[in-house]
Amino acid sequence: MDLRRRVRDRIEMDPAGRSEVVRHWLESEVDQDDSSLDPEAIDDEAELVSALVDRTPIAARTFRPPRLDWYHLNLSPGQLGDLRVVEGPPDEEWRRVAPDGMLASAAYRLFEADEPERIDRNVSHDLLEVLDLADDITASGPPEDLILVQDRPDELPWIADGNHTAAAQQLSVLRGDGYVGQAAYLGVRRTGETERP
Repeated sequence: MDLRRRVRDRIEMDPAGRSEVVRHWLESEVDQDDSSLDPEAIDDEAELVSALVDRTPIAARTFRPPRLDWYHLNLSPGQLGDLRVVEGPPDEEWRRVAPDGMLASAAYRLFEADEPERIDRNVSHDLLEVLDLADDITASGPPEDLILVQDRPDELPWIADGNHTAAAQQLSVLRGDGYVGQAAYLGVRRTGETERP
């Protein structure tokens, strides 16, 4: 099923709370920085958002202001490949790897490269991390949920958190290793909300 149609018609998409999504992302950041912060102990949504943005400033574009309705869904391999990499200027990390902005392009460049770290030396650490994740993906089962955003009607969602994971999943599929499944939280701009600047 086409991802645009699925999102437009809300097919097999379960509503999710904003706090749930923020907490999910914050928990992954806390795991990485080995902090004593316990996201489960934070009841106030604004405090959750603040704690996340303090650790990952890019999260502000997703959660400030609260302009999105959130859903949980499982992506097919084709729908995973239809995602766009994180938004930003053309010279930012993922945009240099995938100039057309598509996750499938980034994964394909890795798949075709004899020396992936030479694709772009400024992002070689990210690309090597994707390779490591792809090597582990079939053994460890489905990765953590991605966080996706669709800002405008009928556009393809972009990945707000989970670019490495999504690229590794797509690379695993290209290698013929199989698809272990990928769940995601998707934020869809509310009807009547103005587009972000």
